[in-house]
Parts: sequence; structure tokens; C-alpha cells
Amino acid sequence: MKNKINFILALLLMAATQGAVAQSGNPVTVKQGVEEADKWTANPNPAASGQTVTVNYNGTLKVKSLEANEVTPTDLSLVDCAGNANENGRTTANCYMVHTAGDYRLPLVYGNAIKNGTVNSAAYTGPSSGTNITATFPNHAGTAINAPWITKSTEGEGVDQGLGLTVKSAVLLWQDAPGLVTEVGISGDYLTLTVGKDATEQEGNAVVAAKDGDGNIVWSWHIWVTRQTFAAADLTTVATGSHDYQLTPVNVGWVGTPFGKGYSPYYQWGRKDAFIPADITVVDMEQPEETPTNTGSDSGSSSDGKVHVVVDVTVEPIGTIHYTNNHSVYDIDGTAVTGFTLDNSTSTTIAANIKDPTRFWYKANNTYSNMWNAQTGSSQNVSSATVKTVYDPCPPGFCVPTDNLYKYVVSLGTSNFGWNDDRKGFILKTSTAKVLFPFLGKREDTEKAEEVDIDGYYWSATGDSSGKAKALYIHRNDERHYDSLTRVNGHSVRAVAEE
Repeated sequence: MKNKINFILALLLMAATQGAVAQSGNPVTVKQGVEEADKWTANPNPAASGQTVTVNYNGTLKVKSLEANEVTPTDLSLVDCAGNANENGRTTANCYMVHTAGDYRLPLVYGNAIKNGTVNSAAYTGPSSGTNITATFPNHAGTAINAPWITKSTEGEGVDQGLGLTVKSAVLLWQDAPGLVTEVGISGDYLTLTVGKDATEQEGNAVVAAKDGDGNIVWSWHIWVTRQTFAAADLTTVATGSHDYQLTPVNVGWVGTPFGKGYSPYYQWGRKDAFIPADITVVDMEQPEETPTNTGSDSGSSSDGKVHVVVDVTVEPIGTIHYTNNHSVYDIDGTAVTGFTLDNSTSTTIAANIKDPTRFWYKANNTYSNMWNAQTGSSQNVSSATVKTVYDPCPPGFCVPTDNLYKYVVSLGTSNFGWNDDRKGFILKTSTAKVLFPFLGKREDTEKAEEVDIDGYYWSATGDSSGKAKALYIHRNDERHYDSLTRVNGHSVRAVAEE
């Protein structure tokens, strides 16, 4: 991205204008001492007391001087999820929430490897021993991450706290609304981007990536343009008895109102990468009609004098899989792209996942159980807080919850957690709030991963030892399950506040 400049023009005037004065009911006049006073006009004129007046100059005076001020992009790691300055200092993540159009930058840092202004080594350091866990967290080259910065930072707290890798360029991989991200680039130790629309005009998701000199992606980030703020007042306390969670009102990447129609990206368990949403508007989520089939057998005449035919009535059960289309996604020029590649390889690596964040390996499970919770392995029903890792897909200050949350939710009666047909999802009710878990389906661990079904699937941060991970699975016929599901499935993610 080129540095953007604001130009300040100074007019050659004998005496600077002092502005326009509006007094109730009187005409607006330019104060004396202004060159070519007759060339200045005011609108409205007359103006009421306190009314805003626009003053224009229509003369021919020339520019006396030109001053250029460089516009500094907003650093996304220095603001919180409500867009306010982060009082605790820089906090990085793999997802950044953006609310207004403008110029931004994000530091070339691995996930949440910087927290509250300091190095967060807990994000990339696992236990030294255990089953199906990793003590180190690799980058795109398969090298252990042992410093927060991808590059070798030259500013602030990041000086000499990087791996010193070379980053040459940036790219937009996909966005689900054209014109959302209009420019990307690299400036020193930062990826820069321009968001073209306020969230009040257009919400959406985009994935941007940094590349080395050979064109390899070294890391990627999810940019979520949203009206959501994730401020303290937006969160709902869910007290499970063994742990309290501060639950966010919507899924990560949600586009829509909290209790209306919408969509959000999908995530394979343990990966940081947001996969393109589905277009759920084409899914038939209503009760199917009965379809009678004539068997040809005659039951004879009845008292009404009519012949009745015995039929077999086949009714499609509620919740049978219905497939849908992918949401349209675009490149930086607004041209439609796929943004999604299926791969039936039976094995992959973390490094390969990082280098190809749009590739969905639907047969290759992540090996380790602590990809989203650094200090835990195969233990189940983890009631302590998540230790957020560099692969966590949530915004700064938030993380994927441990599975204790969903075990508790499933144990609730239908009056506290049950199906809502108007909202097409399950509503969790607490003493102070209601939270919707919409049915957005999942990307399957088959060649049909390009399609989704209509149930609701939500990952926890808890893996188990069998190539699966704990999840909330909710079915439209009022079934609720806390279960282990295959990690390569693409599920929704609901974040909780990090502790």
C-alpha cells in the first residue's frame, strides 16, 4: 500500500477569514478583513441561531504553500474488539474485528503470540510430555515458533523478538462481499490493508495473507467487518458450576443480526483458517410435506360409497441432510473466485495447512489434541480456562471454549436450551440474556465438504485421543449432543472471553 497523504492548502489572503456568524433571523456576513469579501458566500443565508453554515470561496487567489501529512493506519493490535484503544497494550490474534472504513495495519505476529504488550510464549509452548500432544508449534516452514514476530521487528516491544523471516508481499485470498477490502500490502513488519466500507454499509469476512519472496504464504489472518463489538455489555455469563464462561452473542465471523438471518465461516478443528461460508438461503429448513405413494391395493367400498386405496406414506424425517451452495466470494478487484479447494489426501502437516489456508483436507486429521488449548491433551470435560494458542481463530481477548461449556448446555432442559423455529436454531436462556446458536450445518469429512447440512455444530477447544474433538451437536428434532466428532469437519466457532 502506498503511503496516503492529506494535503493542506494555504490560500494567499491579506487577512485570514474569521468565519461566518449566524444570529437568529439575520443575514450571514463574512467579517471584515478578508481578501475579496464579495467572492465569499454563505449557505444557508439567513440562518437561525446555532445553525451550521457552509462558507465557500469563488475567487482566483493562488495557493501560497502546500503541506503534506502522512496518514498513519490504525494498528488493529492496539484496539480492542469494540474499536477502543487497548489500555493493556498490544494484543495480537488471527482474527481482527473492523467496524469502520479506513486504513489499517496488523503486525506480522504469529496468532496471539503478543498479549497485553508482552511476549505470550504460552501460546506456542505445550507440555513436555503427554499423549497426542505437541510441545512445539510449527510455522509454515515446519520450524518451531519460538518468538512472536514472523519478521524481526524494528519497533517498540517487538525489537529483536522475531524469527527474522522475509516477507515480501500481501494478498487477499477471498472476501464474501466485493469492495470490502480494497488494498493490501506490506510495510516493514506490518501487513497493511484498506477497508472500503463501514460495517453499517456492508458487513463481511475476508482472509489476507503474507508471502515470502518465493510466493509461499507464511501466515494468514481473518478480517471481520462487523457491527458487533464484543464489549463487556455484549457478553453473557454462563455458569456451569465448575467454570464461568463469558459467551459472545454471535459466531466468529457472523454477518447478520444476533437474532435474525445470517451466516459465518467454518473451521476445521485445530486450524486458524476461516473457510468460506455457505449460502443458507437456499436450504429448505421447513417440515417436508407428506408424499403418498399408491400401492394399487383396493380396500373395497366404505359407507360413503367411495373406493379407498391403501397407500404407503413416506415422510422425510426432520433434520435429514439438505445440501446448499457456497456463499459467493471475490478477489480484491471484485471478480468471483472459488476461495475453497477440496483435497482427499490422507495426511497433511501443520506447515502445509498454514501455506494453503483455503485448502480443505477432508481426510487428513490434525494429529495433536492441544492445537487450540496449549496445555491440555486428551483430557475430557476440561473445566479450567482455555490456554489460547497461536492457531486459535478468535479475535483478540477471545478464544474457543473448553468443552465443559457444551456439556453443561446439553444438560439443560428445553426451557433453557431448545429449538426455536422462527430463528432456525437453539436458544440458550440464562437469568439475564438469550443467545442464539443458529443452524449453519457443517462441511463434511467427505467429498461433499463443498456442501453443508442444516444442523448445528460448534467446536470446543478440547481434543481427544481418537482423531476427534469435543463439540456441541444440535439437531432440529430437538436432539442435543455433547460428543466427539471428526476433526476435519468444518464447524462453526462461538468464542468466549479469554482469561
